Amino acid sequence: MQNNLPTWTKNAMLVAVLLLAALFSFRDIYSPDIGFHLQAGCWITEHAAFPGLDTFTHAAAENSYIDLNWLWQLLLYSCWKAGGSLGLVLFNSVLITGALLLLVKRAEGSHPAAFPWLLLLAVIALSASFEIRPHSLSWLLLGLVLRQLELFYHGKEKAIRWVPALMLVWVNSHSLFVLGLIVMACFAVSVCLRQKHLIRPFLLYSSLSVLACLLNPYGWRAFLLPAEQFEVFGSGSIFRPYITEFQSPFHAAQYSGGFSQIVFRTWHYFHLFTALVLFLYLVRWRKYALHEWLIGLVFSWLAWSMQKNTGYFIF
Repeated sequence: MQNNLPTWTKNAMLVAVLLLAALFSFRDIYSPDIGFHLQAGCWITEHAAFPGLDTFTHAAAENSYIDLNWLWQLLLYSCWKAGGSLGLVLFNSVLITGALLLLVKRAEGSHPAAFPWLLLLAVIALSASFEIRPHSLSWLLLGLVLRQLELFYHGKEKAIRWVPALMLVWVNSHSLFVLGLIVMACFAVSVCLRQKHLIRPFLLYSSLSVLACLLNPYGWRAFLLPAEQFEVFGSGSIFRPYITEFQSPFHAAQYSGGFSQIVFRTWHYFHLFTALVLFLYLVRWRKYALHEWLIGLVFSWLAWSMQKNTGYFIF
């Protein structure tokens, strides 16, 4: 696809979309989990320890508990102490806007004419997910890991040195740190087949990244938590039909109702975004490396399976 947009026009469009995203992120605090996360941050601060039991659930206070959100919860609690509700909204807005800025940076030179429109669709589609939750930080960390691995793959070998540190932050912020390991596994295929001279540093820093993931309050048990969560909320879960975010965004019922409901339902913008991305993949399939295809397939499946995963597909 040729670039038919002048540079200043494209840049102006990107800035406008980023400002729109920042505006969308300034909203009433409506997440039902916000009190839980603030209480966890308060508990960690007061006890100078990490939760090992489910102390916030009265009927399960003696059950074992793994809190991989602890670092994000501490940051959230600190923002609330410093700035109240506005501090929480600003913190979340910075994470979301930062993740989108990083996406713009990573997309430089690719699909120059289509990208501003894709970004606009992505922002509209994701706007319903701009609530204050740890996935905002995960979006940013996913983008950072991808950025460093892309730079490494294209010749900047020192870029991969940051990946273990990023994984250390991620494993102590959100259970979906495993997505970073999955991304590294996808890159490993391309490195072994196409960039064999990079195998040695890749193995070194990918191994350090896995070891970094063990540096959390719960050790190796952190690797089990994502699998346990998937089992609880996967396709066979009794909870899934009753929790919207665990249902697929591609559901025929979303096209029921009148014209206004169809046009203004945010998931339809995600459907359009997905269709355009698929079209670009098919048109330019020769230009994509093997790891890009693998990452696309993995994250497409994640997005197809649950609404809460759509952000990872976009970023």
